[in-house]
Amino acid sequence: MIRQSLDFLRAQQLYLFFLGLLSLVYAVLLLVPKPLHPESVSPQYQAFQKAEKKLQTELSTPGNLEDLYRRKPAATAAFIGYSALFGALFFTGFLLDSLLVFHPGFRRRFVRIFPLEPKPWALSFLLRVVVHFLALSLAVNLLFSGAVGLFPGLNVQMLALIHTGLMDAAMALLILRELGFSWNAVRSFGFDLKGRPWWGEAGFGLGGYLAVIPVFAAILALLVTVAQMLSYEPQPHPLVDVFLSEQKQDQWLIGFSIFLACVWGPFFEEVFFRGLCYPLFKRMWGGIAGALASSFLFALIHHNEFAFLPIFILGLGLTLLYEKRGNLAAPVALHIFHNTLFIGYFFSAKALLAPGP
Repeated sequence: MIRQSLDFLRAQQLYLFFLGLLSLVYAVLLLVPKPLHPESVSPQYQAFQKAEKKLQTELSTPGNLEDLYRRKPAATAAFIGYSALFGALFFTGFLLDSLLVFHPGFRRRFVRIFPLEPKPWALSFLLRVVVHFLALSLAVNLLFSGAVGLFPGLNVQMLALIHTGLMDAAMALLILRELGFSWNAVRSFGFDLKGRPWWGEAGFGLGGYLAVIPVFAAILALLVTVAQMLSYEPQPHPLVDVFLSEQKQDQWLIGFSIFLACVWGPFFEEVFFRGLCYPLFKRMWGGIAGALASSFLFALIHHNEFAFLPIFILGLGLTLLYEKRGNLAAPVALHIFHNTLFIGYFFSAKALLAPGP
């Protein structure tokens, strides 16, 4: 093991040098202002928090829900509908998990296993992709930051979103470059359904989500309760400020943000974390350690210490689904459904909390 590690260090010393150099540059950049990623809580989010607390106080009084429905029937109905949907998903998922754990016959019928084919990849594959990705991301970030300095009127939020979308696609292209830019490589990477219909795999993605959502929601609810007890206010996701924008000229920006969060991001995240990281880590350390490591990276990359554990649990569910189905279609469907559901719930809450009659 030690000899293999030394051979790896010698063979990849150039890439390791650049990885260390890029890590140092990123560490230095953390100490200076980041125009594309402001950290301060915006006035829109502060107003949203105040409205949310006011609504919680109002709903604690009997009869206020009926009054709210009379004033905002559509927004109230949507909010109640999403809340009921979450409740139904949680209850159904709890029943499904109970059957999977305590009923072996149901588990054998429900969980049809298509073993994940081993991937002949080495750690050097991931190292090359990550180094090229970090270098390209740094170049694009510096380019956009320079453009903001030269043209202060540029939409910083839009540039940040474009940067995110570009780098998601760049990661996939870098992986494809390592695989040789062939259709067979794409299929072997995780998109070979072996004759199974894609909608069937999407259905298994939904079933997988039902199994994950009870654990995810329970941990998230516990964290929210502890945060309220400690009067802790977690930092909002960067997209929240975009979603809270009320200006008409920002509607196209909101639409682009929703597309990134609900479709683009989930697809490319699954390509990297499940498609590349998990098979590689599994080959190196085994299935359990590989799932834990790839899910840890998945949660870490979201830069949200408050939601780290729920995202980690979601990552484990996505990895298990990939392992059982043997392709990326099912975890991509699960990921898209999860993000779409939570963003839809956010917009229903936003409509209910908006100033109005």
